[in-house]
Amino acid sequence: MLRRFTRPNRAVLIAGAVAFMTSSPAAEQAGGQKPLNEARKREAQTLVELVDRAMALPEATDPGLRWYNDFRKAPDNRVYVPFTVLMPADTAGSIVMYTRVVQGTGAPPPPPEAKPDKPDAKAPAKEDAPEFAFEDLHFVNPSQTAGRLNGAFTVAPGDYTVYVALKPEGATAPAGGAVPVRLIRQQISAPDFWGTELMISGVTLAERIQQLSAPLTAEQQVERPYTVGRTEIIPSFERAFTKKDVLRITFLIYNAQGDGTNKPDVEVEYSFFRKNADSEAYFNKTPPQLLNEKTLPKEFDLKAGHLLVARQDLPLAQFPEGEYRVEVTVRDKRSGKSLQASAPFTLSATATP
Repeated sequence: MLRRFTRPNRAVLIAGAVAFMTSSPAAEQAGGQKPLNEARKREAQTLVELVDRAMALPEATDPGLRWYNDFRKAPDNRVYVPFTVLMPADTAGSIVMYTRVVQGTGAPPPPPEAKPDKPDAKAPAKEDAPEFAFEDLHFVNPSQTAGRLNGAFTVAPGDYTVYVALKPEGATAPAGGAVPVRLIRQQISAPDFWGTELMISGVTLAERIQQLSAPLTAEQQVERPYTVGRTEIIPSFERAFTKKDVLRITFLIYNAQGDGTNKPDVEVEYSFFRKNADSEAYFNKTPPQLLNEKTLPKEFDLKAGHLLVARQDLPLAQFPEGEYRVEVTVRDKRSGKSLQASAPFTLSATATP
């Protein structure tokens, strides 16, 4: 659940998730946010101070945590970044999760210090602390999410360092010890979807794709950040499947050229390669998937902002066990542009215990 909290001498806005997907100014205040109580303010401050220190360290990642993210186009020339931090599934209790996004991929320079030999020199005011690209605080229960802690943010295209700090709610430092906090630091490069080049979001191999009866609220969107409209996508973070499964591949296509009725003419092909000891070999491919005026809904309109979604569901029963790579090829027939992207996955006879 999203909350608003205050750092000493500096207010930090925790934006509602609807603001990631819509340009409405009111959406920035979505979610009916309530002030934190004093106990949760202290929880927040512990994590803020930890990340302040971690930003100056060369390495600050807990090896027990893993990262997953995607990139999507957002309003106002920005990029929506849904992400997941994976931690042991048996983690119990409420977790305080603090996210900070810093522009650039290196440690920030130390703040300037006042020179003591100059009486008129003044130390930097605390109010002048750097503004980060994004800050967020919410409380989650990983036992209810199989160790998957979700979040999302929007940034301008560019390079960033993301810090996520996790702390059991209410946990304090033992005698002579430190507060039990886990931290992951991840570097990302947010692509610029706002040009004219043909582009796609990340290729998602989904665990499930399901239709919702109604759009998510702002708080629900943060907890389920891969949802697009009324379609909820649950990525397969391990990308491990069995022969009984269906491989669900999906991604968004951006900047396809439209015709007089703003309909695209795009062809998508899915090719599969099986890995050998030190190489890979072509296995098979699907018939081309066509996204055009004949296959899309009549009301589909690129200029209206309708999303061009590619999706392929493929039963895996006929695939031999092993390691694979699916390669997607997208061709825009109107512009003549094309691109390729890929995602690895593994296939076994039965699920891994």
